[in-house]
Amino acid sequence: MQMKVGDMLRYLTFSGQKALQEAIDFYQKREGNLTGNIPMAFLKLNERKAVMDKDGRVQISLYKSLLARHLSKGLKTGAVYVTTSHEFKSLDTYLIDEKTWQEQKLTLMERANLRHLESWKTIQDQLQDNLTYCFNYTFDRINNGENLWLEKRKNGKLKFKTPTKEEPQNEPKNLYPNDRFISLFEAMQTVNRVSEFTSSLESFRLQNVRKQPDERLIFAALMAYGCNLGIGRMEKSTKNISPNSIETTANNYLSSINLQKANDRVIAITNRVMIHKLFKKDPNITHTSSDGQKFDVLLDSIHANYSFKYFGKEKGTVRRSDFYLFFHQ
Repeated sequence: MQMKVGDMLRYLTFSGQKALQEAIDFYQKREGNLTGNIPMAFLKLNERKAVMDKDGRVQISLYKSLLARHLSKGLKTGAVYVTTSHEFKSLDTYLIDEKTWQEQKLTLMERANLRHLESWKTIQDQLQDNLTYCFNYTFDRINNGENLWLEKRKNGKLKFKTPTKEEPQNEPKNLYPNDRFISLFEAMQTVNRVSEFTSSLESFRLQNVRKQPDERLIFAALMAYGCNLGIGRMEKSTKNISPNSIETTANNYLSSINLQKANDRVIAITNRVMIHKLFKKDPNITHTSSDGQKFDVLLDSIHANYSFKYFGKEKGTVRRSDFYLFFHQ
């Protein structure tokens, strides 16, 4: 981490919170070779204790790690910013400067459809009137006994009652019994019985192919890859399956094209099974558990960014497909 972060700490220009800024300036002046009176003000009390060894000396490696962590948090919270950055500038740089605001206030408000907010005195009076009305309405209901969840004690103080939570009607039943487990093999077998996705797995060897192998071999090969077990480990774990048969099935049938076709069959069936409607509390609101699809970007783009996890050393972007697949899929 120090090898990756060290150069950024040395050469980027940071500005922001005083204590952290002092530590960064000290780091840059010493070019990462920290000796002498090392700034510690940005560290929390427990971090200061942890960074000191038994002899009272600063553990430089741990100190650098904590400095990088505080810097990362500061960039996210806005406590620190990079003066030459497009994304991590100071918040003030994204705002309209005072001179422009005074000269073009009406034009800017007109452009943003905010002319009704031009006079703060008018807005303040409206908010005050609304607040006064809400207070009066609330206390009138309490004094008249209309609020069933409040009552006055003998000493005049209010006592709050917690309403009993009513069981929602037409609550969808649990589709899976709590006292049993469904094996992965059974789940795959059930899905295949409905979608017949194994029929999309065609052999590479178009000639001299007698018939498709037993579905147990196909499921075992899929689980070996899908559960990250590996073919060898799967063959040792399964019973009543001849050696090398799973590997032969995987090599002959599990091509990327075949798997794409099989996935399409499963998705087509899933889209027709509107099981998510059984769990909807409001028929007009749909919640999704959507993820993003990642794409490498070969050319320069302001919409692309680095992510070592997904794109390695290159840039990429994420396309989110909301309302396409629901949580049950």
